[in-house]
Amino acid sequence: MPQWDLLNSVFNKKEFVVETESEGTSFLRFGDNLQGERPDEGMDFKATYRIGNGSQGNVGTGALAHIVPSVATSLEVDSVSNPIPAQGGTDPESMEEVRQFAPEAFRTQERAVTPADYEEFAKKPL
Repeated sequence: MPQWDLLNSVFNKKEFVVETESEGTSFLRFGDNLQGERPDEGMDFKATYRIGNGSQGNVGTGALAHIVPSVATSLEVDSVSNPIPAQGGTDPESMEEVRQFAPEAFRTQERAVTPADYEEFAKKPL
């Protein structure tokens, strides 16, 4: 099940996050058996996805008139229309917006790198 993040996922939930880079490539991030379930090694995946044009993809009333049928489609379509305008297309966030609005959990350093970091962690109560 796709999620915005795995921070609230529990160990046995089959949840994942789609992470899209600034140049448009996307990666799937799965759980680690603490926050979300880790997939079995060697597991095969099949992905079906759609991409949009952000707010530019919000077409007006009556803009849709044709369908391009898939080879796998066995339905007969008599007509296509959109009686109401499309809405809700979301433009991608800039990297600066991602940095500014990152969840608080990512803003807190929970690792020791420098001697001062180790000293700070050693002083914290368990």
